[in-house]
Amino acid sequence: MSAQRKLAIGMGVLGMGLGMLPVLTAFHILPSRPPRPGDSPVWVAVAIGLVFFLAGVSAMMQGFTGPMDSSGNLPSGTSRPLRAFYDLIGMTIAVSLSGLITWVAFGSGTRAFSVSSGAPGSEGIPLGTSMAGQMTGRIAFGVGAGFMWLITVVMLAYTLRRWFPRR
Repeated sequence: MSAQRKLAIGMGVLGMGLGMLPVLTAFHILPSRPPRPGDSPVWVAVAIGLVFFLAGVSAMMQGFTGPMDSSGNLPSGTSRPLRAFYDLIGMTIAVSLSGLITWVAFGSGTRAFSVSSGAPGSEGIPLGTSMAGQMTGRIAFGVGAGFMWLITVVMLAYTLRRWFPRR
């Protein structure tokens, strides 16, 4: 096995391990502070963990199956069930990220965004947690959520077209 494939497997194990941390903490399997008002919902931690965990699974699959082809697909000899599993991983990651970004933009509760502008090394003009800062951050995440959902729909259409070609 090549060093590149071993690295992919190692990075996959690391990603899976990192992904399990927020999930195990959300379900109080790992120690954490008690929930407080204003904390994010449990599904947010689970979605974040799922993204890292599935990215790790994806990296491990690439390590075991070999290098991807030029279009980023699994090698041509990969079995159909493994391809379906790989596509399902990609769609789950895309939907999870889209949901997370959407929650930041449109979810209930206050959000703390911090942005500053100015020359490097200067203090700049801070745009902190004021209402203007919160609105600016929510708008930015709303635009990002729109783009992410668009990417997710395009991924789904591409995947369905690949799995069910027109005759």
